Amino acid sequence: MRRTNKQKRAVVLKISVCGVISALSYCLLAIGSIVEIFDFSVVVIASVGVVFCVVEMGYSYAALTCAVTSLISFLLLPASRFPALVYMLFGGIYPIIKSLAEKTKKPISILLKFLFSNASAALIWIITSWIMPETEHIGKLMLVTFVLLMNFAFWLYDVFITRIVTMYLYKWRRQLNIKDFDKL
Repeated sequence: MRRTNKQKRAVVLKISVCGVISALSYCLLAIGSIVEIFDFSVVVIASVGVVFCVVEMGYSYAALTCAVTSLISFLLLPASRFPALVYMLFGGIYPIIKSLAEKTKKPISILLKFLFSNASAALIWIITSWIMPETEHIGKLMLVTFVLLMNFAFWLYDVFITRIVTMYLYKWRRQLNIKDFDKL
């Protein structure tokens, strides 16, 4: 099947937009790497680019953006690699998981999202404990507190992403006069 020039332009435009979003996300993660107070905040903000890719271009381009940003961040972050780890295992991929999970019934959707969140947090905890063995002595009370706070923060993040998508679809997309990428 041959692609027309219009289809080729649409693919080139999508890849270009993914590249720009990846570059902006890397810049945010670099700020979080240097100023470690912002490491979780920049992951949340950088994930908004993947949200845009899911809404406008689909899952494959969103996964491409997430993969490129994760790879570049692991290779080039100036200080701590922790924001890249959190972005790769949670923040970058969560908008894709959220979109897929919300195609199911609401209770199942909520369960799937919280399972993903807790599995990601456990994996991040295991990796950071392996890389930084001094964190192994943290007590069970601290671990329980971490899990409770992490689930609350995840719930806030999920609400934030939902609100961003709603505002984008019903307000910002029209104000910015964004057209469908395939119809350009």
